[in-house]
Order: sequence, then structure tokens, then C-alpha cells
Amino acid sequence: MDFSTSQEFSVSIDDYLKVYFASDFEQFMTGQASFKRRKVLDMVQQGPIIKRDLEICSDIELPALLKKVVGNHELSYIEHSITDLERYETRWQITPNFLVDKIKASGITTLRPLGPGRTERVHQGSVVVSIPFIGRLAENFIIEAIRTSDQETAHLFSEFNDITSLR
Repeated sequence: MDFSTSQEFSVSIDDYLKVYFASDFEQFMTGQASFKRRKVLDMVQQGPIIKRDLEICSDIELPALLKKVVGNHELSYIEHSITDLERYETRWQITPNFLVDKIKASGITTLRPLGPGRTERVHQGSVVVSIPFIGRLAENFIIEAIRTSDQETAHLFSEFNDITSLR
């Protein structure tokens, strides 16, 4: 199932990227967001390319029907991403902590200028859950979790940027 979300930010693309990849923003996210865990496992920059593995464990509870089928797992995964700073795009792929062979999620996040000091982040992707009878339910659940995470990240980004710009 394909999806798309977008958010607007009151910063330039370059400033967005500086904040987004800053370790103090990551610490702020971990302390404020609804994540049980959010940790950069690996991050390497080679020229304009940043490769990053991010472990995320959400406090979003799985629906009862999904729990019956997959067990009492928490929603956690590793996001593998490759960001091209010159093209303003990130290609990402998710590896869940359970049912790795049944759940596939990947996509691209693109930054677009909206004018001076304004940026749009467009997050497009696909989620496929290959479990008979509940695949579509699981796909919808995962996509809604992605949308919620995107909105929360945008809100925390703005809050962090407001706090740090006052220093």
C-alpha cells in the first residue's frame, strides 16, 4: 500500500538538514517524543552522502487482532537511510524486529523549497504486509504510525528550532 505525507518547516533546506542530523536534536527527540527508544546505531558521511541506521521503538500499541497473530511485540524497527545532501532526498528502508520476511516498508523523503526560509518535506513510500487476512489491516496501522511519527517529528523540530534559535 502506497502512502504520502508532507509537512512544512519555517527554515531553509540547508538549515533543516543541519538541525535534523545534529546530535543535540536527536537527544531532544529522544527526550520529548513518544518513543521508548530512538538511537542512532551508525552514521557515516562520505561527501554529500549520509548513511544512517536508526533504531526506533515506539510506544504505539499494536491492535488486538495483530497481537493475536504476531504476538505481543512492541512496534520497533531499524530505519536504514541514505541521504543525498545535494539532491535533498533520503531513500529509506525499514527492517522490523519481527516478521522480517512478511513486512516490507521503503520509500523516499524529499525536501523542497517553498520560498525564503520555508521548506516542505514530502515522505512517500510503500508498506506491504504479507500475512493472510490481516495484511491490509497491518499496512494501514503501519502507515498511520508513520504519519503520526512524521507529524510529531515536525512539531518537535519546530519546537527545538525555536528553543535553540533563542540562544
